[in-house]
Amino acid sequence: MKRSKVTVAIGLVLLITFVASSFAFAGFEDWNIDWRQLEGKSIEVGLVRHPMTDSILPLVPEFEKLTGISVGFEVLSEVQFREKLLVDLASHAGIYDVYNTGPRYSWKYYSAGWLQPLNSYLNDPKLTDLAAYDLDDFFPLMLASARWTGEFGKGMGEGYQLHVPCQEEAYCLFYRKDILAEAGMTVPVTWDELYNDAVKLTDQTFAGQKIKGFVARGIRNEGPVLVWIGQKLYSDGGRWFDENMNFVGNNPVGVETFEWAAKILQDAGPRGVSNFDWYDCMNGFASGRYAFFIDADHMNVVFEDPTTSAVAGKVGYALCPAGKAGRKSGAWYWSMAMSNYSDSKEAAWLFMQWATSKEIMLKSILKGNTDPVRKSVNYDPGIVKTFKDWGYYDMNEELTSYARTMWPPAPNMVESMFRLGRAFQEVLLKQRTAQAALDDAKWDIEDMMAPFRK
Repeated sequence: MKRSKVTVAIGLVLLITFVASSFAFAGFEDWNIDWRQLEGKSIEVGLVRHPMTDSILPLVPEFEKLTGISVGFEVLSEVQFREKLLVDLASHAGIYDVYNTGPRYSWKYYSAGWLQPLNSYLNDPKLTDLAAYDLDDFFPLMLASARWTGEFGKGMGEGYQLHVPCQEEAYCLFYRKDILAEAGMTVPVTWDELYNDAVKLTDQTFAGQKIKGFVARGIRNEGPVLVWIGQKLYSDGGRWFDENMNFVGNNPVGVETFEWAAKILQDAGPRGVSNFDWYDCMNGFASGRYAFFIDADHMNVVFEDPTTSAVAGKVGYALCPAGKAGRKSGAWYWSMAMSNYSDSKEAAWLFMQWATSKEIMLKSILKGNTDPVRKSVNYDPGIVKTFKDWGYYDMNEELTSYARTMWPPAPNMVESMFRLGRAFQEVLLKQRTAQAALDDAKWDIEDMMAPFRK
C-alpha cells in the first residue's frame, strides 16, 4: 500500500513537471534553433522598476525550463538603475549581461563602446530563427528607433541594431470621464482648452473628493520635457534642434511652450509638483485626485485594475491636444540591450530573443507590458476587445504615424535633456523667465554637443 502511494506521488510529480515543462515550451517547440544549446550557462539581467518589468519577471522560470540557462536579475528604480548601469558599463565590470535601455541612452552607450550591436546574433542561424522571430512583425518606427549608424545627428533607422524594443511609450491625455460628465465638459482638443478646463476644475469637489485639475511630471530631470512639454512644442511646429544640430529651443515657440507648461502646473497642479516623478502622478491619478494627466499610455493597465485603482472604468484616453501644427508626439521605447562586457553573450541573446518574441509579448501585454511593439499582439482579437472595453483610443494611429522618436541621435542627448529639465524647473519655481532659462540652457547644450561635431 505504501509502495502504491509512493508510486502515485511520483506519478503526480512527473505529471506536474511535464505540464510545467510543456507550458514553458508552448509556442517555442517549432523554432528552428536548439534552445538548450547553452544549458548550464547563467546570465544577469538589469531591469527598471516598471509595469513592463512586473509583467515579464513571472515568466522567467519558463525561459529557464526551456533553455537550462539560469537567470539572475536586479530591479531598481529608474534613477538608481541608470546610476548603477553607468558605473557597470564605464568600469567594464560586466555585472549585467542584458539591461533595459532605449533611444538616447543607447546612443550614448554605443558611442562609448559599451553596447554590443546585435546584427551578428540576428544573422546567426544557430542562435536565431528569423522566420519565427519575425522582425517584420515589429512596428517599423520602433525598429527604426533601435538602429543607428553612429553618425552625429543623423543615421537613425539605419546601420546597427543596437537594442530590441520590448515596450512602447507614447504620450496621451488621461481624463476622468465621470468628472467631465458631471461638470458638463467635453474632452479638450487644444492646449488652451486643456488649460482652461483644468483651472475650472481645480479645487472643485467630485464624489466627496477635492481635486486638482491637472498633474504631470515636474521633477528636475529629463522626464517633463520628454513626456508632455515636448508634445506641445512639436504640435506648435517647434523643435529642439535644427538640421545642423544647433539648439533652437530658445526661440519663441520654445519660450511659449515653457511658459504654458509652468503655468498649468502652477494654476491647476498639486502642491509640491516640482518633486513629482511619473509614479507620483500615476498613483495620485489612480487614487482619484486629478481630472487630467499627461504621461505614458501604458499606465492604462494600472488605472483599469479595480484592485489597485479607485478610477477603474472612469478613465478616458485621448491623443495629446492639437497645436498650431496639428497633433504630434515623441515616443520612448523600452528595449533590451546586451553589454559589450558580457561573458555570456550567446546566452544573453537567447534571453533577449525569447523575451521579445510574439509568444511572450502576448502573455505579458495585459500584465503591464503595454503598449505592444509587435503588430500581431496589437491586432490580437483578445487585446483589441480589452482595449475597446476600456474605451482606449485607436492605437493603430499612434503606433504607425502619430508617435516617434523626435530627438536626433547624439551621444550627449541624454545630458541635453537633463539640462532642459533643469531649465524648466527654474521656470516652474519662478526663479527665472523662460527666455533666460532657455538661453542659458542653449550655451550649455552647445558645449555638450561640441566634441561630436566634425
